[in-house]
Amino acid sequence: MARNQQPRWVSALEVYPGAYFRVGRIDADYVVEWTGLVAVRLSGVGEVLDVNKVDRADARLVGKILEHSIPAMALHLSGGLSFHASAVVCGGRAFAFLGASGHGKSTLASALCLRANGRLLADDITYFAQLGGTWLARGVERQSWLAPSARTALLGEEASAFGKEPLTLAGESEAPLAALVLLEEAPTIDLLRLTGLRAAEALLTQLIRLELEDPAVQVRDLERIELLLRSVPVFVLRRPLSFDALPHVIAVVESMMGQA
Repeated sequence: MARNQQPRWVSALEVYPGAYFRVGRIDADYVVEWTGLVAVRLSGVGEVLDVNKVDRADARLVGKILEHSIPAMALHLSGGLSFHASAVVCGGRAFAFLGASGHGKSTLASALCLRANGRLLADDITYFAQLGGTWLARGVERQSWLAPSARTALLGEEASAFGKEPLTLAGESEAPLAALVLLEEAPTIDLLRLTGLRAAEALLTQLIRLELEDPAVQVRDLERIELLLRSVPVFVLRRPLSFDALPHVIAVVESMMGQA
């Protein structure tokens, strides 16, 4: 960013202790920053104007941000829908798993690919588009980023001292969207259908947005989500995050897939 132009920050989220994702404005432009990694300035139509990478930042994570997160944010400016969601294709249909960081989206998606013949559509960001009366899920990620403990549980690898590492899986690029599933932690496994405001809230909290202040954009987002909710069921899957519970969670998800 130009030295004499400091962003007016309008939103900040602590991703993990001491690390933040935040959105700001400089005149009509947007600034998005992942502390310790990269800051990007975009125009009002989503054009990338400036990229400032932090020295010695993980090049793979920076690349993931620039290739996936930034396009998703730019898409929001043109009315598109993208969500913080992992997605897999099973039986020719897409199932998207929503949830905050650390809620097991990548682990569940990877497990479904490795143990239930799923194909990876997206690891962290899924795009939704309406074609006629059908909603499609689209993704461009062919790698699932797994924490060391998840790699050990799924692949039998020894736990690494490093952070998340990418796992390449068989993938798809597009499929009809069959269901959305919000992941939450709980002592026992429970799958419930969400409707009304609860379903809308589940989607709104995971919607990737860049324009946060314009009331007209907020109304547009709500209208698009209403259209999505009319066609696609939304569930909440509450379960323990322990890997011992994962086979039972997969069984519940496979049953849901057969009925959705």
